[in-house]
Amino acid sequence: MNKLKEKKYIGSICCGMGGFDTGLATLGFETAWAVDIMPEAVRSFKANHPKSEVYCRDAHSIEDFNKLSKEKTVGLIYGPPCQGFSRANAKRSMNDERNYVYLSTLRAIKQINPEFFIFENVVGLLDMNFDDGSSVFEKIKKDYETVGMGYKVTHQVIDCSTVGVPQANRLRLIMVGFRKDLNHTYKFNQLTHGIGKLPLATLKDAIWHLKDVDQTGDYYTGPYDWKFLSRNRQKKWNEPSYTVEASARYAKIHPGFGKMKWIGTNQWEIEESCRRLSIHESKLIQTFSEDYMVCGSMEKQYEQIGNAVPPKLATFIGDPIVKYYNQKYKEKEIQWLLNKVNNNPDNEFYKGLLSWIKAGKELTEKQRKYIFL
Repeated sequence: MNKLKEKKYIGSICCGMGGFDTGLATLGFETAWAVDIMPEAVRSFKANHPKSEVYCRDAHSIEDFNKLSKEKTVGLIYGPPCQGFSRANAKRSMNDERNYVYLSTLRAIKQINPEFFIFENVVGLLDMNFDDGSSVFEKIKKDYETVGMGYKVTHQVIDCSTVGVPQANRLRLIMVGFRKDLNHTYKFNQLTHGIGKLPLATLKDAIWHLKDVDQTGDYYTGPYDWKFLSRNRQKKWNEPSYTVEASARYAKIHPGFGKMKWIGTNQWEIEESCRRLSIHESKLIQTFSEDYMVCGSMEKQYEQIGNAVPPKLATFIGDPIVKYYNQKYKEKEIQWLLNKVNNNPDNEFYKGLLSWIKAGKELTEKQRKYIFL
């Protein structure tokens, strides 16, 4: 995994409990400020990202995003509410006000002029149309391409299981934009898991070590409704989990406790020994760390976890951005050393460092600190 040679600050809109920020933090990014409208999510974010300025506000109410932190923000990340776009929503419509939260992200871009942005949402956005038949996705993409100083935008649909997240069919639409004056086009890395690659991560990989019931933490014990019982909700240990949903009632059945049985068309039966996946198990399946704190009631914790961007997906998306910045940093190192060699032609130390870098080798932290004193 690559890591930034120089810290970069980002802003986070609709940050939730911080999945995207957590994944990017492993690469060296630091979230300067974050905004979300859900109080419990803001508490969770602050508990795990104590250096960030975190605001419990509607993004539409923020007049100037530049005032949220004193740090220079080079990137913006956001996953606007997706329920209005989701194919699982039988009543989805562009009249759903949640679909227009993205407008506040356009305003943030126009004010901050970040070098890059990352947009995450459900794939249902791709097949939604306005009343005149025009594509909602193409309109949103065009808005991002033309906002502010203009951006080169790349998009891809990613099945999270293909980047190491132990969930099947968690499909996400990702758009990444780089400001046009930087003359850089973002390119997604090759997928890492699947046929001909690494094996898909499974429930066993994620939670086998918690197979004893007294180690799992709290789990929802409410009744199973007809919708829950209309299909299988239980995967085997050697399979990826079903998608972690933002609902305690629809937390899936643990692979090691009882069995769901098919009894007829759209009818399943649950043994008494069955239980739902716990909050802690759901968090791990979403690729959060064991010690990641989630605040709020049981229902609100399940909701935050299900709505979160899996940190492992965020790391996958952020890696090409790290490569871009590290290349820029390397060019800066080379230019600094060229100037030193030109001004000190007999200095073998500077010549040696320059040859070292041009040979494709990395400077040590000690060498890097020395030359940029």
